Amino acid sequence: MSTDSIPVSTGSAPSFVPGSPKIRLKFLCSHGGKILLRPSDGHLKYVGGETRVMSVPRDITFQELMKKLTHKIEGEMALKYQVMSEDLDALVSVKSDEDLRHMLDEIDRYENTGSPRLRAFLFPDKPSSNEQPNGACGPPCPRAMLHRRCQRHNPLYPKIHNYTQPSTLCSTARASHRPARPPGPPIAALPKL
Repeated sequence: MSTDSIPVSTGSAPSFVPGSPKIRLKFLCSHGGKILLRPSDGHLKYVGGETRVMSVPRDITFQELMKKLTHKIEGEMALKYQVMSEDLDALVSVKSDEDLRHMLDEIDRYENTGSPRLRAFLFPDKPSSNEQPNGACGPPCPRAMLHRRCQRHNPLYPKIHNYTQPSTLCSTARASHRPARPPGPPIAALPKL
Protein backbone atom coordinates (compact mmCIF):
# COMPACT_ATOMS: atom_id res chain seq x y z
CA MET A 1 0.00 0.00 0.00
CA SER A 2 1.40 3.39 -1.00
CA THR A 3 1.54 6.26 1.48
CA ASP A 4 1.86 8.97 -1.16
CA SER A 5 -1.43 10.64 -0.32
CA ILE A 6 -1.96 9.85 3.35
CA PRO A 7 -2.61 12.98 5.45
CA VAL A 8 -0.03 13.74 8.12
CA SER A 9 -1.44 15.22 11.32
CA THR A 10 0.55 18.14 12.74
CA GLY A 11 -2.05 19.37 15.17
CA SER A 12 -3.23 22.34 13.04
CA ALA A 13 -4.02 22.50 9.34
CA PRO A 14 -3.79 19.20 7.46
CA SER A 15 -0.82 18.78 5.16
CA PHE A 16 0.16 16.06 2.75
CA VAL A 17 3.20 13.93 2.15
CA PRO A 18 5.37 15.24 -0.74
CA GLY A 19 4.21 13.80 -4.06
CA SER A 20 0.56 13.82 -3.04
CA PRO A 21 -1.99 15.64 -5.17
CA LYS A 22 -2.53 19.26 -4.17
CA ILE A 23 -5.79 20.15 -2.45
CA ARG A 24 -6.18 23.45 -4.37
CA LEU A 25 -5.23 24.35 -7.93
CA LYS A 26 -4.41 27.82 -9.24
CA PHE A 27 -4.97 29.26 -12.71
CA LEU A 28 -5.42 32.65 -14.37
CA CYS A 29 -8.92 33.68 -15.45
CA SER A 30 -9.50 36.65 -17.77
CA HIS A 31 -12.78 38.27 -18.76
CA GLY A 32 -14.04 41.48 -20.32
CA GLY A 33 -11.20 41.77 -22.84
CA LYS A 34 -10.85 40.93 -26.51
CA ILE A 35 -8.75 38.59 -28.61
CA LEU A 36 -7.03 40.72 -31.24
CA LEU A 37 -4.47 40.19 -33.96
CA ARG A 38 -1.00 41.48 -33.12
CA PRO A 39 0.09 43.36 -36.28
CA SER A 40 3.81 42.84 -35.71
CA ASP A 41 3.76 39.04 -36.02
CA GLY A 42 0.18 38.03 -36.89
CA HIS A 43 -0.37 36.14 -33.61
CA LEU A 44 -3.47 36.55 -31.48
CA LYS A 45 -3.32 38.25 -28.07
CA TYR A 46 -5.83 38.95 -25.31
CA VAL A 47 -6.20 42.69 -24.70
CA GLY A 48 -7.97 44.55 -21.92
CA GLY A 49 -10.40 43.17 -19.41
CA GLU A 50 -9.47 41.83 -16.03
CA THR A 51 -7.27 38.86 -15.10
CA ARG A 52 -7.39 37.22 -11.69
CA VAL A 53 -5.54 34.31 -10.08
CA MET A 54 -8.15 31.74 -9.10
CA SER A 55 -7.58 29.06 -6.46
CA VAL A 56 -10.09 26.23 -6.47
CA PRO A 57 -10.37 22.90 -4.66
CA ARG A 58 -9.45 19.90 -6.79
CA ASP A 59 -12.89 18.36 -6.23
CA ILE A 60 -14.90 21.43 -7.36
CA THR A 61 -17.83 20.76 -9.70
CA PHE A 62 -18.43 22.63 -12.94
CA GLN A 63 -21.50 24.38 -11.49
CA GLU A 64 -19.58 25.50 -8.39
CA LEU A 65 -16.68 26.78 -10.49
CA MET A 66 -18.95 28.78 -12.80
CA LYS A 67 -20.73 30.28 -9.79
CA LYS A 68 -17.37 31.32 -8.32
CA LEU A 69 -16.07 32.74 -11.61
CA THR A 70 -19.19 34.62 -12.66
CA HIS A 71 -20.66 35.88 -9.37
CA LYS A 72 -19.85 39.52 -10.29
CA ILE A 73 -20.51 39.25 -14.03
CA GLU A 74 -23.88 39.86 -15.66
CA GLY A 75 -25.23 37.41 -18.22
CA GLU A 76 -24.41 33.84 -19.13
CA MET A 77 -20.71 33.15 -19.67
CA ALA A 78 -18.77 30.40 -21.44
CA LEU A 79 -15.53 29.11 -19.91
CA LYS A 80 -12.61 28.26 -22.21
CA TYR A 81 -8.93 27.62 -21.57
CA GLN A 82 -5.73 27.68 -23.55
CA VAL A 83 -3.82 24.42 -23.98
CA MET A 84 -0.08 24.76 -23.39
CA SER A 85 1.14 24.36 -26.97
CA GLU A 86 -1.75 26.12 -28.73
CA ASP A 87 -2.47 29.70 -29.77
CA LEU A 88 -5.58 31.62 -28.72
CA ASP A 89 -7.48 30.39 -31.79
CA ALA A 90 -7.69 26.88 -30.30
CA LEU A 91 -9.35 27.45 -26.93
CA VAL A 92 -10.95 24.43 -25.27
CA SER A 93 -14.56 24.80 -24.04
CA VAL A 94 -15.55 23.67 -20.55
CA LYS A 95 -19.24 22.74 -20.31
CA SER A 96 -19.41 19.80 -17.90
CA ASP A 97 -17.73 18.12 -14.94
CA GLU A 98 -15.81 15.87 -17.35
CA ASP A 99 -14.51 18.89 -19.30
CA LEU A 100 -13.50 20.46 -15.98
CA ARG A 101 -11.53 17.31 -15.03
CA HIS A 102 -9.59 17.67 -18.31
CA MET A 103 -8.89 21.31 -17.48
CA LEU A 104 -7.65 20.39 -14.00
CA ASP A 105 -5.39 17.72 -15.54
CA GLU A 106 -4.02 20.41 -17.85
CA ILE A 107 -3.29 22.61 -14.79
CA ASP A 108 -1.28 19.70 -13.35
CA ARG A 109 0.59 19.40 -16.65
CA TYR A 110 1.49 23.10 -16.54
CA GLU A 111 2.77 22.77 -12.97
CA ASN A 112 4.77 19.61 -13.72
CA THR A 113 6.61 21.25 -16.63
CA GLY A 114 7.30 24.49 -14.76
CA SER A 115 5.29 26.49 -17.32
CA PRO A 116 3.37 29.65 -16.43
CA ARG A 117 -0.12 29.08 -15.04
CA LEU A 118 -2.94 27.80 -17.23
CA ARG A 119 -5.02 30.67 -18.59
CA ALA A 120 -8.79 30.46 -18.75
CA PHE A 121 -11.20 32.95 -20.31
CA LEU A 122 -14.83 33.86 -19.78
CA PHE A 123 -16.73 34.98 -22.87
CA PRO A 124 -20.39 35.92 -23.34
CA ASP A 125 -22.30 32.69 -23.98
CA LYS A 126 -24.37 34.11 -26.84
CA PRO A 127 -22.48 34.07 -30.16
CA SER A 128 -22.08 37.32 -32.04
CA SER A 129 -24.74 38.03 -34.65
CA ASN A 130 -21.91 39.31 -36.88
CA GLU A 131 -20.27 35.88 -37.16
CA GLN A 132 -20.22 34.50 -40.66
CA PRO A 133 -21.12 30.89 -41.44
CA ASN A 134 -18.10 28.65 -42.03
CA GLY A 135 -18.72 28.25 -45.74
CA ALA A 136 -19.42 31.92 -46.48
CA CYS A 137 -16.57 32.28 -48.94
CA GLY A 138 -16.21 28.82 -50.42
CA PRO A 139 -12.64 27.60 -50.23
CA PRO A 140 -10.77 28.78 -47.15
CA CYS A 141 -9.57 32.35 -47.45
CA PRO A 142 -6.72 32.90 -44.96
CA ARG A 143 -7.52 36.55 -44.32
CA ALA A 144 -11.22 35.86 -43.75
CA MET A 145 -10.41 32.91 -41.48
CA LEU A 146 -8.11 35.13 -39.43
CA HIS A 147 -10.83 37.77 -39.07
CA ARG A 148 -13.36 35.09 -38.05
CA ARG A 149 -10.94 33.84 -35.36
CA CYS A 150 -10.78 37.34 -33.88
CA GLN A 151 -14.49 37.93 -34.37
CA ARG A 152 -15.47 34.65 -32.69
CA HIS A 153 -14.69 36.07 -29.23
CA ASN A 154 -15.08 39.79 -29.94
CA PRO A 155 -18.54 41.04 -30.87
CA LEU A 156 -17.17 44.55 -31.49
CA TYR A 157 -14.31 43.40 -33.76
CA PRO A 158 -15.99 44.39 -37.08
CA LYS A 159 -16.83 47.89 -35.79
CA ILE A 160 -13.35 48.50 -34.35
CA HIS A 161 -11.36 47.32 -37.36
CA ASN A 162 -13.53 48.48 -40.32
CA TYR A 163 -13.93 44.81 -41.11
CA THR A 164 -14.97 43.83 -44.64
CA GLN A 165 -17.24 40.81 -44.88
CA PRO A 166 -15.40 37.54 -45.68
CA SER A 167 -17.30 36.97 -48.93
CA THR A 168 -15.98 40.31 -50.22
CA LEU A 169 -12.47 39.52 -49.04
CA CYS A 170 -12.54 36.12 -50.71
CA SER A 171 -14.01 37.26 -54.00
CA THR A 172 -11.42 40.04 -54.16
CA ALA A 173 -8.61 37.63 -53.32
CA ARG A 174 -9.81 35.02 -55.83
CA ALA A 175 -10.22 37.62 -58.57
CA SER A 176 -6.70 38.92 -58.04
CA HIS A 177 -5.20 35.40 -58.18
CA ARG A 178 -7.02 34.05 -61.26
CA PRO A 179 -4.84 33.43 -64.27
CA ALA A 180 -5.66 35.65 -67.22
CA ARG A 181 -7.68 33.95 -69.95
CA PRO A 182 -5.77 33.73 -73.22
CA PRO A 183 -7.18 35.88 -76.02
CA GLY A 184 -9.16 34.11 -78.70
CA PRO A 185 -12.62 32.86 -79.51
CA PRO A 186 -14.82 31.44 -76.76
CA ILE A 187 -14.48 27.73 -76.13
CA ALA A 188 -17.36 25.79 -77.69
CA ALA A 189 -19.23 23.20 -75.69
CA LEU A 190 -18.30 19.62 -76.45
CA PRO A 191 -20.99 17.65 -78.28
CA LYS A 192 -22.84 15.00 -76.28
CA LEU A 193 -21.95 11.41 -77.15
